[in-house]
Amino acid sequence: MESPVCEEFNEFVDNVCAQGMKSLNWMATIQLQLQTFSEKHRNACRELERERAAKRDDKEKAERLESEVKGLRELACQNAYVRVHLEKEQRLSWYTKGLVTFLMSDVDNLKKAANHNAFVLVLIDADAEEYMFDEKYYQGDPAEGGKRAALDLRAAVQEHIRNTKPELVQVPIVVKAFASGHGLAESLAKNGLFTADNAKNGVFRFASGFSEADDQFDFVFVGVESSRGNHKIKSAIRQYVESPTCKHLLLGARPDNDYAQMLEKYLPNLEVVAKIELLKSFRTSPGLASLPFPIVTIGSLFRTGPVINLATTPAVLESSTQELAAWPKPGENGEWPRSFKEVVPTSTSPPVDSVARPRPMFTKQTSNEMAILLNANYERVDFRLPEPSKKTIASYERKIQIEGKRFCFGFYLMGPCISTKCQFLHTGLTAAEQVVQRIRFRWKMCPMRQLCRDPKCAFGHHCFCDQTWECEFLDELHHVDLDSWKEVTRY
Repeated sequence: MESPVCEEFNEFVDNVCAQGMKSLNWMATIQLQLQTFSEKHRNACRELERERAAKRDDKEKAERLESEVKGLRELACQNAYVRVHLEKEQRLSWYTKGLVTFLMSDVDNLKKAANHNAFVLVLIDADAEEYMFDEKYYQGDPAEGGKRAALDLRAAVQEHIRNTKPELVQVPIVVKAFASGHGLAESLAKNGLFTADNAKNGVFRFASGFSEADDQFDFVFVGVESSRGNHKIKSAIRQYVESPTCKHLLLGARPDNDYAQMLEKYLPNLEVVAKIELLKSFRTSPGLASLPFPIVTIGSLFRTGPVINLATTPAVLESSTQELAAWPKPGENGEWPRSFKEVVPTSTSPPVDSVARPRPMFTKQTSNEMAILLNANYERVDFRLPEPSKKTIASYERKIQIEGKRFCFGFYLMGPCISTKCQFLHTGLTAAEQVVQRIRFRWKMCPMRQLCRDPKCAFGHHCFCDQTWECEFLDELHHVDLDSWKEVTRY
């Protein structure tokens, strides 16, 4: 039998065990609940994180949507601006089209008016010796001569326009010729075309006939001073050259560099440059010649040389005639004399400074212009030229010095000049001065030497001098056979 203490102790132990089991059960329950709560907490945290991530995504989406909406709003504003601007542009385009149509119609009307009132203008400084009308128009009845001059000028200009600008063939030609009546009468009297008493009346009648020949032709007297004509021509150029009604301008002005300075101002305007042409005369100023305006010839209307005071030069013409008559001539059978003896004119009268002719009149010393001279060895020989007077040589050189350029060798010695851009002189030499020109050219040795068979060749084919050590001709071209030769046309 156990003691009460043991029973109490056992009871105590049982109670303690029962309480311990109860505590363990409670703790197990608490542990299970804690695990459950921990799992729920983890789940809640994961869900919260998912929500947060979702919110971030939603925020980013919202921001993107906001940015897109903002962009769409801006595009909408731009679209509205573009639409308004486009409407304005359309209205402006309609207005512009209407304005262009109106302006085109206006331009067409202006063109029609300009073409209806179009004209070709010819300006002539008629008392300048370069553009005085030829002597043939002042001979006989001056009024009739003025009429013929106007009609010939009109025909020549029409022909030139037909060849160069056929689109202007139907355009009227307006001619303005300006002159000092006193100066023109004085020049014509000096030239022997009028007497001093009737010169002014003759010039007046010529001008009347010129102006009456055509309604568009005017011969205008500008007063005593010839410079007034320059002022009138320059004023006409300024007034008409840029006008659309003036389709073309032919200018015959004295060789004054003031015209060059004036025309230079129009060079930037290509339409004006295409309008202007300069009428060719026997003298052109270097300033005008340097400009890009064509220099054209229209018939034989004007003088081809300076005005000569015939009242003081009767012996001059006689001297020129005697000098030409002294040249050797072929015999009746077509053969030349056996001697090439130099012929020196016996007259001591001064030479003619300038006798105007439309073409150079050099007399070739053969009976046939296609003939040449060959000696017994079939070598080309030249006839000896007459020795010109010192005054003729001085006159020739003075003209070159005045003009600043030499005379064209091809034009005077070999026939018409074929160059379209020849810068040398083609007018102004007298027959005696042409001999000087030919002598100067004879100093140049022909490339074919005595084998040359060209009848128009003006080079030297042998030399008459004895200074072989200083002469540019070859030694064998000196002292050639001149004793037996004849004129031949078959080579």
